[in-house]
Amino acid sequence: RIVVELAKDIVPQTATNFIKMCTDGFKSKALGSGSYKNSKFHNVTKGVYLVGGDVLNGDGTGGHAALEENQRYFDDENYALQFSEEGVLGMANAGLNKNASQFFISLKPLPHLNGRNVAFGKVVEG
Repeated sequence: RIVVELAKDIVPQTATNFIKMCTDGFKSKALGSGSYKNSKFHNVTKGVYLVGGDVLNGDGTGGHAALEENQRYFDDENYALQFSEEGVLGMANAGLNKNASQFFISLKPLPHLNGRNVAFGKVVEG
């Protein structure tokens, strides 16, 4: 079990998407539905990060946002939070303004991701 603290006051849309993926998940006419329940970390790079949240394929090739029905991606909200320490939660996007359900947990500072990936919280336990 991993307990996280979300920066809902700084990145409300990103935090809300994560909360919805943890609870209700996404709904899509074309792709069905899915959530983080029973999903796995599909990419573990020792000492760097853990990547999870591919609720479509489970292998890093898919994902779907949970903010609006049938909305696959949402825009980068801002880059106010930095990847300055271990345990930062960030969106694993498919490019600029292409955030869906995949996310990562940093296992060390990752300053090269500042301004490229939206950080939205941190691990507080687990």
